[in-house]
Amino acid sequence: MKNLDKIKETLFRIEPNNISFIKKMLPMYASQIDRKECSHAHIIFIDDDSKAFIDGVIFQADEDETFEQGTKFRNLIESRQPDCLKDLLLLLEIYCCDMAYAHKYREKFNNPSFRAIRVVDELLKESNGFLLWDYQIINLYCLFDEDPKKADNFLKQFNQKSPGFWNTARKLIFDNGITLEKTVLERSILGHVKTPKLKGAYNLYRLLFE
Repeated sequence: MKNLDKIKETLFRIEPNNISFIKKMLPMYASQIDRKECSHAHIIFIDDDSKAFIDGVIFQADEDETFEQGTKFRNLIESRQPDCLKDLLLLLEIYCCDMAYAHKYREKFNNPSFRAIRVVDELLKESNGFLLWDYQIINLYCLFDEDPKKADNFLKQFNQKSPGFWNTARKLIFDNGITLEKTVLERSILGHVKTPKLKGAYNLYRLLFE
């Protein structure tokens, strides 16, 4: 695996001299930054002329802690040895800035314990049996009803945390008697699902494998 040394992982304090860079890296958080709802940004990027984005988040910290260079994410890559884009997407989900929580998360992810449902196990094989990404909600619904409009509405209700989602999921039952509601609750390791981090994973893939 090449170019690992170009992966830079930095914790910034959000202040005037670096706010433009942080907004460029994390445009999805620009309004929160403007409203001063956060004090720090943790960003992983490629340290070359491209400054290509890999991953990042903003948060509020009580203490003014900063560091120039971290290697936790790089070490995670070395330990897990990914070899395809899907592996990198998983790495970006496994890794998170709060390392105390990340340790607990990775331990659970590496040693999953949930009731086996063969069709679900196969459907979520790419994420070690866990429900991580929004399109997987659609795929699960389509095990019962292949109507794309209903599947999209099911995902929309999920994202909106609508009671309608759980009412529907409670009525969809697998052959072994387990409801889709219980399956979603059991396999949502982070407590929510989201869009895959394709941009960061693609930039990382190009760095490591092309």
